[in-house]
Parts: sequence; structure tokens; C-alpha cells
Amino acid sequence: MKALFYILVLLFFYSCGEADCNQVKKAYYPDEYYIFVTQSKVDITWIKLEGYVPETSKRTSVMVHNNWGIGEDEIDYGDVILKRKGALPLTIHKKDTIITHDWYYRGKPYQ
Repeated sequence: MKALFYILVLLFFYSCGEADCNQVKKAYYPDEYYIFVTQSKVDITWIKLEGYVPETSKRTSVMVHNNWGIGEDEIDYGDVILKRKGALPLTIHKKDTIITHDWYYRGKPYQ
């Protein structure tokens, strides 16, 4: 009985193939962020932002996987985060600099 259980578990994991990059990035295309950051928490896995939309002053928040490789201390209060719908790069607008991050999947940048 144990042997059958282990065989089923192995078959389950073996049948789960790796996701295709083109399928994964399709999930990110429709996303659009335009946020004046009032609070941020970035780690190797997640980007969590709170703030407001500059044009409308409407409060908003964003929580997304960190596929852009953004550093923990890279986003500060007052930065504007922009990710356009239909595109993968994410842009951080600082007071005197604009930083653009490509979207990464399995260590490779994709456009």
C-alpha cells in the first residue's frame, strides 16, 4: 500500500511540467500600476505598495510577485511606480532619476 502511495506521489510531481514563459508573462500583460508610493515593502518574492493615483488622488494598493528583481530599499516614499498595460517593464520615477526594470523569468529578462 505504501509503495502504491509513493508511486502515485511521484507520478503527480513528474506530471507537473514547468510553466512556459509565454504563458506566465500573459498574466502580467493586463496589469497596470500608476501609484504615488506612501508605503512600500519589497522583498525577494513580493512587492507590496500603498499609495494613491496621482491623477485622481484615489487610494490604491498593489501586491505582486517581484519578477523585476527590485531591491528591498529601492522604492521610497514619494516615488511613482508605473507599469503600463500590455507591457512587462516596470518603471520607478524618483525625484531626479527614472529606473526601468525588465521583467525576469528563470533568470532571463523578457520584453
